[in-house]
Amino acid sequence: MWHDIVQELTLSFILFCCTRSHSDALYVIDIASLPLPERLPASALVGLVNRNEGRPYILGEINPNDAAWLSTVQRDGQLPSNDTVQTLSTLAQIASLALKSGAARAKVLYSPSELWSLPNVVTLAGIYRAIPLPLVLSESNSGLAETLQELPVAFDAHGMWQDAEQATRWALDSIHGLCNSTASLVVLQDPSLLEAGFLVDMVTARQLFAFNMPEMCKLGSSSNALYNRIVEPAWERKSMLSVLGYNPKQEVVALCSKHHTEVSLVGDFCSALSFWSILPPIDAPLQQSAPLPMQPYDRRKTYIAIISSDGDNMQMAFNVRRQAMQQRVALCAQPGAACPPLTWTISNRLAEFAPFLLQWYYRQAAKTGKDSFLLGPSGYGFLHPSIIEPSDPLLSTFINGTRSAAELLSTSAYVHWDDYDNSCVTDSHMDRSGGEAPAGCRPDTDTGGSQGISRAGIVAGCGSQGAVKSLQDHSAGCMGVDCKHGLDHIRAQDSGKAGSAAGCKNELDMERYLRRMEGTNIQSVFSPILPFVPRHIGELATFRELYRWFGKESGASLAQRLGKYRRGTIGYVYMIPDVPLDSMEELGRRLPEHVELAGYRELAQISRTRKAAADESYPSAS
Repeated sequence: MWHDIVQELTLSFILFCCTRSHSDALYVIDIASLPLPERLPASALVGLVNRNEGRPYILGEINPNDAAWLSTVQRDGQLPSNDTVQTLSTLAQIASLALKSGAARAKVLYSPSELWSLPNVVTLAGIYRAIPLPLVLSESNSGLAETLQELPVAFDAHGMWQDAEQATRWALDSIHGLCNSTASLVVLQDPSLLEAGFLVDMVTARQLFAFNMPEMCKLGSSSNALYNRIVEPAWERKSMLSVLGYNPKQEVVALCSKHHTEVSLVGDFCSALSFWSILPPIDAPLQQSAPLPMQPYDRRKTYIAIISSDGDNMQMAFNVRRQAMQQRVALCAQPGAACPPLTWTISNRLAEFAPFLLQWYYRQAAKTGKDSFLLGPSGYGFLHPSIIEPSDPLLSTFINGTRSAAELLSTSAYVHWDDYDNSCVTDSHMDRSGGEAPAGCRPDTDTGGSQGISRAGIVAGCGSQGAVKSLQDHSAGCMGVDCKHGLDHIRAQDSGKAGSAAGCKNELDMERYLRRMEGTNIQSVFSPILPFVPRHIGELATFRELYRWFGKESGASLAQRLGKYRRGTIGYVYMIPDVPLDSMEELGRRLPEHVELAGYRELAQISRTRKAAADESYPSAS
């Protein structure tokens, strides 16, 4: 065994020496194929080497599509044409390369059984430019241990902390100030995913602060206090902080902080970001296909946009969405295809973390001429804008970020997620001219609006304490209320008032926020949630979700459902990623004659022509 390891290291050194003189050398290592204890160290070294070289140098593959994306960027000329791709197959090889190049200068020891320590271990690796070395690996792999024995131990994390909270408190006191970008980007990652290598390379490449506290969103807890210590410096500097990763107990991490200004940047299963993020940037606005021609609003028709959800989730852009877009293009290319218009939500933040991905999606959409993009929730990033204090400068920063993102992506709309509390909704907030509810979804009163929801139903479903209740099962066809985030409670905490009294202004807050979009390049907003806002706020067109489409429902079934909305309705269907694209094709073939599908831009134009005609005697769900 020792002979094999020495031979392997010798070959690695020869490989390194032979290719180092070529500035365009490129390495690939399949991290997912390594034994689990080696994946975190390998990913950390990938980040350190890419950081040291200052260019895409090692691709650490973890996700199944990573190899395909590499082929894409090579084919598109995103990497030098004379790159020589070399495959690294072991941790020893990448360690040898990192040592010889000076990318790794020390080591951090840790115990894999102490999962709560891993965010600190990865953070320390970035600070000290160190290889994280699990004790089990150093004890079982004598060859690797001997190779690294000359490296000084920068830190021994074994037994240092007893739980995640203690580890985070120590990190805030001791190393937070040594990290980069703490006012703009931190990493919130499940330790088991760090162990598998996800986001580790990004932390070490950029010397970021990583943490994980399962109870960080439990208001009033010591973990919540620590979370506020993490995000408060960014707020004090009036910097918009992005939290990269995921919190399964509360997706909207801004709800867990005092000022509610940090952006949830979902990407916990992203891999190789230290490689993708330093590919050539986007240097000009991306171009979408031209809007489809539409006739003026006709009261005898029903107008529907299909919007594909979850595009703000970066890991989906890397993974399942690639196959979905490829399937969509293939279906539309078939002779006689219906190829109905489809709008995709997409993350503008890919411009920072994987610019080539945005370019690829835009090129694919151009092939159909019927696919378009709008910004995912809630524009620049995922938070609830209306719970930020109107006087907070970061609210203007967020709006400006949305405007800039829309300009770069050549879009004029976004999906707006916001405050879920509707305990104070009155009949005056309901759209009395709403379209007919789908079959099996009946309003409690005749003033319930197009979604078949009455004021009584809303109040019953969402009490003053933010109860976890819903008025509907989306798969049954009713648009409902999701109060799981309990924003009335958060508002009460902020204002010192009790329950629903603090939540009464929610719909006004959302409308007030949207009015700040007037005069910008944002021309329409699509809201999957309540509260209701006017269908036009100045020149801004607003649209409410008619229905949420899950994969278990066929396109034919949805076509029948859409045909039951009252004629004259304008609205959109939110399509969940588990809906196969052939169901979209089936929907296009089975639509009733009076139902017209449109992209988001066409839907906004139809809404404006109706407004211009001042015809309010016919219903709409927008």
